[in-house]
Amino acid sequence: MVWILNLSLLFHRFNIVGSLILPFHELFISVHKPSY
Repeated sequence: MVWILNLSLLFHRFNIVGSLILPFHELFISVHKPSY
């Protein structure tokens, strides 16, 4: 039962990191995308 709580905590932490990285990733794509 403890590992479920631990897993959700880990996922939450990953989600925070993901939400921090995502805008930069979007920016990187928009900058490096060849404009047609």
